[in-house]
Amino acid sequence: MIRKLGAIGDIHAEDSLLEQSLQYLHSLVDEIVCVGDIVDGPGDTNRCCDLLKSHNVHVISGNHERWMLNNEMRMLPGSNNKSQLRPELVDWLQQLPATKEIKTVGGKLLLCHGLGKNDMALLRPDDQGYALTSNMALEEILYESKARYVVSGHTHQRMVRKIDSVTFVNAGTLVKQQNPCFCIIDFDTKIVQFFNLETGEIVPGEVQTLP
Repeated sequence: MIRKLGAIGDIHAEDSLLEQSLQYLHSLVDEIVCVGDIVDGPGDTNRCCDLLKSHNVHVISGNHERWMLNNEMRMLPGSNNKSQLRPELVDWLQQLPATKEIKTVGGKLLLCHGLGKNDMALLRPDDQGYALTSNMALEEILYESKARYVVSGHTHQRMVRKIDSVTFVNAGTLVKQQNPCFCIIDFDTKIVQFFNLETGEIVPGEVQTLP
């Protein structure tokens, strides 16, 4: 059973920041998870995949992996093509699941990119009213998944938010221009500690209660 979990958000080929994050988390947590969107960015995507594999990170697929593998949306800035990745890494990306269930001391955790199997669905920190009631992917998680926690990404917005009986943690992103961060979720102390990646340093950021 996991007591401390390191969570890394959308990577987008930021291999240097990924390496920093993994090295920092390695001795502090029981397991590390990544919410997908490894590809499409300014850095070395091959190296990002190698780092995730070598650190035994629990990884799921994001919409950018799906787009790359299907040769879609390749006009995006910094987009990767399959030919830029080593063949064994293309195979590895193709085998990544859309979701993964993880057992923690606090209950079942659902790891996903968007919301559940929908890698384009999203939940933002300030969503209210119709934005919530019309969100079918959210409804499915709340009433069918039996998860107590959901760790996701996609929006690049760090978040800890409880809706009904489910607590949603968004791990943020490693994209340099978007306040890069990662977090540690402590299921014993009920604390989520975010860490900011600033000019080559890792600086403790905000602390939020895990409801």
